[in-house]
Amino acid sequence: MTSISTAGRRVITGENDAGRSEFVADALTESRFDVPGKLVMLDLWRIEGIPAQLAADDSPVGAPILHPPPGGLIARLVGIPPTTTDAMAAEDDAAAVFEQMGGADARLTHSPQHAGMHRTPTVDLIYVVSGEVYAVLDEGEKLLKAGDLLVQRGTTHAWTNRTDQTAYLFAVLIGAQDGTDVELNGDSDA
Repeated sequence: MTSISTAGRRVITGENDAGRSEFVADALTESRFDVPGKLVMLDLWRIEGIPAQLAADDSPVGAPILHPPPGGLIARLVGIPPTTTDAMAAEDDAAAVFEQMGGADARLTHSPQHAGMHRTPTVDLIYVVSGEVYAVLDEGEKLLKAGDLLVQRGTTHAWTNRTDQTAYLFAVLIGAQDGTDVELNGDSDA
């Protein structure tokens, strides 16, 4: 099994005054959210809006945020350790984790499917780097393994790892409209 680094090293390119490409940064991300035994989340890059500005320093600072604003983007590494089987502890843990990352509003409570069910106004491209994890929806679940990609389009979902090894996912979250004036499937209310 390949070892995954959760150090969050980011090597960033840019241009110098002569217009030649160069490396402008090589450092660890400061944007890390870590709940030992529950979740590790590193925001590696953020873009506040599209089109992106090539010279902008959209480097994340501080704790990760749950999702980007509409038109924004987050590139993120997520580690999902084996899931607890204690339903009451899982409910309490999920509530605390969502609150700590500023996403209490995105969490849906008392879901019979999973304590961590939540929904965000994003389109997420989620690639399984290593391990395996179940994507849990209101209606069903799918096992995703290393090399699989999930396109999560603003739906209620959760993750569960039923193995004894941490699963690592690389996600690109694209901020979308929240569905109040545009349906998440792309159809307009108007």
